[in-house]
Amino acid sequence: MKNKNTLPLYVILYEEIRDKILSGEIPPSSKLPSIRGFAEKRGVSTTTIENTYQQLLIEGYIESSPKRGYYSIDIKQIPSIGMPKHQYLQKETQQTFNDTQSQNLFDIDAYRKIVNTLFIEDKSLYSACEPMGEPRLQRAIQKHLHTMRDVYSHPNSIVIGSGIQQLLIQLTPLFKKREVAYLKPAFSRAKNIFEFLEYTIHACDDIEDIIKAKPDIIYLSPSNIYPSGKVIPINDRLALIEYATQNNALIIEDDYNHLFRYNAYQIPAIHALSKGKNVIYIGSFSRNTLLSNRMSYMVLPDSLLAEYQSTLFTQTVSKIDQLAMARFIEEGHYLKHLKKLAKHSKRKNEALKLALNSHMINDHYTIYGLESNMHFVIRASNKTTFNQFSNKLDAQNFLYRTFDEQPLDILVPYSGIDIDDMPTVINRLFS
Repeated sequence: MKNKNTLPLYVILYEEIRDKILSGEIPPSSKLPSIRGFAEKRGVSTTTIENTYQQLLIEGYIESSPKRGYYSIDIKQIPSIGMPKHQYLQKETQQTFNDTQSQNLFDIDAYRKIVNTLFIEDKSLYSACEPMGEPRLQRAIQKHLHTMRDVYSHPNSIVIGSGIQQLLIQLTPLFKKREVAYLKPAFSRAKNIFEFLEYTIHACDDIEDIIKAKPDIIYLSPSNIYPSGKVIPINDRLALIEYATQNNALIIEDDYNHLFRYNAYQIPAIHALSKGKNVIYIGSFSRNTLLSNRMSYMVLPDSLLAEYQSTLFTQTVSKIDQLAMARFIEEGHYLKHLKKLAKHSKRKNEALKLALNSHMINDHYTIYGLESNMHFVIRASNKTTFNQFSNKLDAQNFLYRTFDEQPLDILVPYSGIDIDDMPTVINRLFS
């Protein structure tokens, strides 16, 4: 309900006349008082009445006849729907805790100083975003990927976007054929986009099945397969590269979680093995900086770069966020953070394994995915056990994911569980 005391006078008069027209108190085609006469009658300025009539005129409640004045218009009855009581009330939900991030890892002070400095000094904030991404961030990513992943590229081949789904959408116009194969179960956000865009989808059990499917596009996270955490062996990687080369197919290498390897050194990217030919490399800052930082990137091969229409899509990441991340990388904060995050994540993974140790041997379920990202997977032996776990997860306010292609599997993130709390939380889940 609007407070009449806070409204301009012309708005109050406009609503008064409007309501009289709608109610029929002012019949259709009735002549309204002259501006001067109405102003004198109400004891207000002629400007106020002019604004009142102008608002009514703009919205179509009255019409102006030259040298004759203003007349009311026959308005169709507006249906009385009433204000819904609950339809638009936001449902209150409890915040899950196991999928958050440790708040003391990211150097938020350094990041905040960078942002503040940019607001003060960087005049480019007053110009539009570059469609493919800010050149400063493109250069920073290019140098980082060269150093960390042996991914060689030109800064102009890097496209910035607000997440993998946005990047996959932007890739779609480049694909003459849309037949994609992946290892099941697929990363749901990618699979959902492929389904939404009506790709022909091949859910495969292994690399041999992918090649037999003869797809035009292969979507993989080869250095940390979702959700198992396994690595695609070198011979399979070479087979995929050979298939892509011979069939002019494209490999989309989603490398968002390459950092989280605890049983080996980082695994080389397929992009590095193929020298970038027929490979689209995708990375993200969300998982390894702040989950709320919706910023991803992709490296296009030369064969697609010439065809990529940079003006087809507007930039979905704000310029301030891009420039801040660029400086965060340039000043060495990002690399320092990644090293700190890797050590912390390894300690947390070891704490998880220790907490799960007494629960590993069981006839009703198996546990896998411990070498993956920041989750483990429970595979129930039957639907009853599956329901028991899902009910317990719901009751304890856990976030978890299930898979259509593996209906007895439950993925449970643990990034939000403190190391010291790990034994208690896990015991409570499996008790």
